[in-house]
Amino acid sequence: MKCKICAWELKQGDYCEDFYDCVENHEEQNGIKRGSWMIQWGKRMNGKTTKKTDSKFVQWSKNV
Repeated sequence: MKCKICAWELKQGDYCEDFYDCVENHEEQNGIKRGSWMIQWGKRMNGKTTKKTDSKFVQWSKNV
């Protein structure tokens, strides 16, 4: 059976009801712990792995 969203061939027990299921199936098929993309996304949203930078407009306005 193929997923209607990502068109991947689903194995017995796999399901794809939304985009998040497709990503988790992709992780599992590639040897990545299922759900790790959500953990990484959460860390980025908390600012633990991203740097705060000023936009080009803010940089320009500081020089005016």
